Amino acid sequence: MDEIGASPGGDGWHEEMAGQTALVEGQPVTSTGIVERADGETLTIECDGALWPAGEAHQVEASVFCPGALFRVSGTAVAAGKVLSFGADVIIERIQRRRWPRRNLDLTVTLCPVQAWNEPEGVPGHTIDLSVGGMHVECLRPLPAGCDPLAMLFLPDGTEVVTETVTVSTEAADGCWRYRLAFQDLDEGATQHLIALTGAASSIPPG
Repeated sequence: MDEIGASPGGDGWHEEMAGQTALVEGQPVTSTGIVERADGETLTIECDGALWPAGEAHQVEASVFCPGALFRVSGTAVAAGKVLSFGADVIIERIQRRRWPRRNLDLTVTLCPVQAWNEPEGVPGHTIDLSVGGMHVECLRPLPAGCDPLAMLFLPDGTEVVTETVTVSTEAADGCWRYRLAFQDLDEGATQHLIALTGAASSIPPG
């Protein structure tokens, strides 16, 4: 993990972060969004929903998911509608996120929108790629907006992995919906199953 600095600038981090998905966490809101501007002067994130009243400053942390790394951004931020702007005290850390390789696997998965339980049997789909850290899933029906689903993943040996997830990104295309999901609190048994499974599959190039 490398701390890039206490101000936005240097080391080319802005070239990686601009246009990437971000998960913003703090009081009084948690939201996803897109890095709108990342340069030597400022860092802004356009969030999916309204934040707090203009003029208020809050301490927040944002995780920015780039193809080759995860960036952690923390500091004081102000909001203008849905746009979040970090101040001069921002700290940016680059965390290499490819500890676990992504693998091309087509496995059955069911996503259960526990925050808005209007799908008693869940939303069926299949994985596009998988790692110990998360998966890319394709479904024929959408999840409720803003949902972080409970995932039931069915492995080839009959093992069923059930885990909470955080929705990193959503894409609608060609009559289907694709979700990038990060696993939350995998137990040791599930982790070992995924290590063995992804270690035996064909690799997907980064990005």
